[in-house]
Amino acid sequence: MKQKTLLVLLFLVFSTVLVKTQAQSLIIRQDDGTEISESLSTVENLKFSVNDLLIALKSGATSTYSLSTIDKLYFDMETSVEEPTSLTGQGLRLFPNPAATYIVIQGIPKGTSFISLYSADGRLIRQITVSSEKETLDIGTLKNGLYFLIANGHSSKFIKL
Repeated sequence: MKQKTLLVLLFLVFSTVLVKTQAQSLIIRQDDGTEISESLSTVENLKFSVNDLLIALKSGATSTYSLSTIDKLYFDMETSVEEPTSLTGQGLRLFPNPAATYIVIQGIPKGTSFISLYSADGRLIRQITVSSEKETLDIGTLKNGLYFLIANGHSSKFIKL
């Protein structure tokens, strides 16, 4: 059991190193209709001076926007995890991703009898019995977060909203 837990943890560590996460952005809509996007992963801090919005970036640069020209400030709501693509085109494919109530799993290898569902901390949540290369999984009762599916040596991840 300890070896299985260790393997899952190693898988999670290596997969998170290889995964590219796209962060939310601060959107600055100016009164002329143009929008400027600043990725929150590059922002050190935000300050409001008397007449300006100052955005200090992690690179050391500072972007300055006049408050008199800003119509609206908001954050985009998109956060996603980019899946590495397989050169062979094989592997589990999940959609929609992120998802709130269900996920469709395609590309389940032939001969697979079950799929293991793991939480981001490596805990086995459940094992799902499968009978075809495409299954629909109800995720409505899961807590929000990142999850991993493993089926016969193939793996994929999804975000539960």
